[in-house]
Amino acid sequence: MQVIQGEPPRPRQLNPTVPQSLERICLKCLEKEPHNRYESAAALVDDLERYLRDEPPKVGPPGIAQSLWRWARREPTLAAHLAAVASASLIVQAWYMMYGHGLVYHLTVMGIFAAWAAVAAVCHWLLRRASGANAVRFAWPPRMFSF
Repeated sequence: MQVIQGEPPRPRQLNPTVPQSLERICLKCLEKEPHNRYESAAALVDDLERYLRDEPPKVGPPGIAQSLWRWARREPTLAAHLAAVASASLIVQAWYMMYGHGLVYHLTVMGIFAAWAAVAAVCHWLLRRASGANAVRFAWPPRMFSF
């Protein structure tokens, strides 16, 4: 299940001396979706030869959307909480921009949303640490959502 659902470890996490360009080539080979991998073995060979000549490979770093999607798959609970905060904040901001009254109320609500996001991030961080996991476990469900 980990191979099917999880992301492979980055080569530089396993060995920090692996060059970044070689890591990008390896990760492109390990993509889950076939359309994100190399189109052919010749394209892979071309990038490997470019790497051996100390030229940058054609494969670039992942885009923001792809990185965000991978992060959301790794951390679904935190991603869902932050998406809910962002959605609610956008609704409140749109309401304020349309009607423009109640600045104190608007700032109070936006402050609550910011606090919610901060508490979510801190609880998530504490769960990842062995020393803080027991203190937060009952207040913060580690696997509430799954994508």
